[in-house]
Amino acid sequence: MPSLDRLVAPVLEERAATHNLYLPEHAGGVHDGNEGSPHPGGQAVAIGASLGHPPLLARAGAIVPVDEDGEIDLRVFGPVASEGAGLLYRDDSETSAWRASGHTARGRTRPDAAGAALQSGGTENLGDLGLPPSAPTSRVQRSDRGVAADR
Repeated sequence: MPSLDRLVAPVLEERAATHNLYLPEHAGGVHDGNEGSPHPGGQAVAIGASLGHPPLLARAGAIVPVDEDGEIDLRVFGPVASEGAGLLYRDDSETSAWRASGHTARGRTRPDAAGAALQSGGTENLGDLGLPPSAPTSRVQRSDRGVAADR
């Protein structure tokens, strides 16, 4: 996996309709980022795919930034049965300048009575990341394509 949270499976066949993948074992499973459907980990599955739309998968509890129309949404995939954490930063794809800039945001998910909460901590310069400064804890809204945090 490119990270502990996401799996992108390239499609190399022009007329492909599905892609056979072995999903890593993970409590809570793995969720299809395109369709929103859950899959148990530790088994092979056939997932819808085409040349322009490869399978995008996220482990349950993953915090994934999604840029839609210039706004960044933080999505938490699947049921949040235990705590998870992640680091968000802008990367120029060439250097590690983000390390010195201090423009990072840490996110942590935790289960609660309503399902899950997304907490930010140790954050600074969120505006430079394209995220509005927010309260320390945000509500998490479930959807078919992950869970979006309220701002």
